[in-house]
Amino acid sequence: MPSIKPPLIAVELENPMLGEVIDLEETKAIVIAAYENKALALLFDYYTGEIKQINRQGNTYKIAVSEDYIGGIFNGFGEPIKGPKPYPEDYRDINGLAINPYARKVPNEILYTGISSIDVAHPLLKGQKIAIFSPPGLPMERLALQIARNVAKDKTIIFAAIGVPSDIYKMFIDEFINTKAIMNSAIFISKADSSPIEKIYTPRVALTLAEYLAFEKNRDVLVLMLDMTNYADALREISTLRKEIPSRRGYPAYLYTDLASIYERSGLTSKGSITLIPMLTMPGNDITHVVPDLTGYITEGQYVLSQDLHSKNIYPPIDLLKSLSRLAKNGMSKKHKKYADILIKSYAKGLEARDIATIVGEDSLSKEDKAYLKFAELVEKEFIKQDYYEYRSIEKSFEIIDSILSQSGLPYSPIQ
Repeated sequence: MPSIKPPLIAVELENPMLGEVIDLEETKAIVIAAYENKALALLFDYYTGEIKQINRQGNTYKIAVSEDYIGGIFNGFGEPIKGPKPYPEDYRDINGLAINPYARKVPNEILYTGISSIDVAHPLLKGQKIAIFSPPGLPMERLALQIARNVAKDKTIIFAAIGVPSDIYKMFIDEFINTKAIMNSAIFISKADSSPIEKIYTPRVALTLAEYLAFEKNRDVLVLMLDMTNYADALREISTLRKEIPSRRGYPAYLYTDLASIYERSGLTSKGSITLIPMLTMPGNDITHVVPDLTGYITEGQYVLSQDLHSKNIYPPIDLLKSLSRLAKNGMSKKHKKYADILIKSYAKGLEARDIATIVGEDSLSKEDKAYLKFAELVEKEFIKQDYYEYRSIEKSFEIIDSILSQSGLPYSPIQ
């Protein structure tokens, strides 16, 4: 008789395999430790009933993939929350297959989000992976929805929410439905009270569908995943159950490798593309915390949300100076580069002037420093600050920079 101690179950199996899925009639479990004829498995949910029969599937977890998933809402295992199951066109292992390095192309085309502080200063390229780091309590979820809604106009959206509270869960579903973004999106959500294995599977299930749509159906797919800190916490919980030796802050030593196995599934080929935006909360607003630290090493840049801008009621509170897109210049025109350079350099000088003014007073600043100070203030109020439902074209963003340069009194000539 199996021994159950949720979320674990000890079973007798002949030649068990790590990662193997076993069917327990009422639920499923995945083998996380294998011995000669015994296995320790992790339940897919917090099932406490009696186990009468065990059926071995003989393989790792697979999901059905199909274009029918578009327009649907699913749990972290890929099962529909509402409506019928999509028609399966194929079945795929959720761990995916690596893109042939020879088939990969260097991203060189901007994927516009309609958000000025992203599109001008640090644009996202099609096929790129770039993270969003947020202090606790900032509107990261709202920013994710805004990006998804804007991009869903002409791209396919795969939205993976990991371990979210009930209010955020409802907000995501309502917003996708009310804004019609659901028409070109597939949503995968695991709740805060979901089992750790569901939280671990959520991004993998979402990326498996994304790979099928991008590289089999020739679509350009944007994948948004949040909160990856919840994912890492679930991985730590499973590691603790396996009694593994912990590393930094109690996380398993293989956290870097595990995160890389998710983030590296993005890419651009001649068939289609997966652009990936993993989003995460920085515990204690610490960017050196293990999860943002390792994410920063793997991804090709990050957008950092600012507590200071948020306290000024500026949305989206994207810190232009702490954010970075390492591949941005691959997709920028000469005109775009000039706007980005003058924006970043002048804003940085304006913040320096602001720091000096707090010490000596604004009246003691030179005429030039006062102009840069005004430039920084206008950038925050007119450029970074943007209504949640406003979509700005790149030309509109350029016009705002021209207007700010004119108002600030800085010497400038029209950018060609």
